[in-house]
Amino acid sequence: LSKLSINHLKEKYEPDSFKEIITMWKKEMPSRFKTKKGKELFPVLLKNLEI
Repeated sequence: LSKLSINHLKEKYEPDSFKEIITMWKKEMPSRFKTKKGKELFPVLLKNLEI
């Protein structure tokens, strides 16, 4: 989960590509999480990225 940290993503990706990545994650990622914790954390982390 450390690679899902906001700071890691800001270092790795250009701000312009955030919108593309977030759009892709909204479509593809929710179905990949199998645990209750993953399903709870993903929307929170995604919302933090959008800010």
